[in-house]
Amino acid sequence: MAMHYTDQDHPMASPISTRGSPIAHDPLLAVATEKRRYESLAEQFGILVLIATFTAGLIIAFMSLARDVINPDKSTRQHFDVGTLLALFATGTQLGTVIVAGRGAALCFRQAVYYSGKPPSDDGNSVKDFRHYFFICEQLQLFGTFLFFASILFFVFFMFEHIRYPIIFYVACGLGACAVYQTGFWKASMLRQDFLIMSESFRKFAGSKV
Repeated sequence: MAMHYTDQDHPMASPISTRGSPIAHDPLLAVATEKRRYESLAEQFGILVLIATFTAGLIIAFMSLARDVINPDKSTRQHFDVGTLLALFATGTQLGTVIVAGRGAALCFRQAVYYSGKPPSDDGNSVKDFRHYFFICEQLQLFGTFLFFASILFFVFFMFEHIRYPIIFYVACGLGACAVYQTGFWKASMLRQDFLIMSESFRKFAGSKV
């Protein structure tokens, strides 16, 4: 579910210096380049909205399937409620991503249309700010996806009558994850970089509280 972009387009990338380039001596070219950056960010926000919306639909469909299969009674109701809570948290996270990323796409398109080359105001409308907002939305969507996977693993345990079937499912998921890792998707999908950034942010946060 991670977005694909080059190092230049990465949300946390530093702004590219135009000193000594033709852009620095051609105001019209500089404005056109900046507009393309806003349009590119708007497209990335839009793709993230589609991914989060599709994921939210999958979560709701799986919750309906789990309820029909488990058919919770008094003995399984408590466990079903735990799985439902995880799924609802995942759905809320995805819907939050849709709202924030959708607003980001709208603002980026507006900047692309009305950008005139003047410095942005102090209301957070620069390309750097939008890249930061996109990075936050991406991490939020990834967190919601992990919650969805956690709810699936929890629900599956109660969807079978015999415990050996959930174990087989868990082993198959583990083998599938290993296969994905061996094919190099771990790096291609930016998941490894996302984990490194999140771990670094957590260490900084923990260090600031000491």
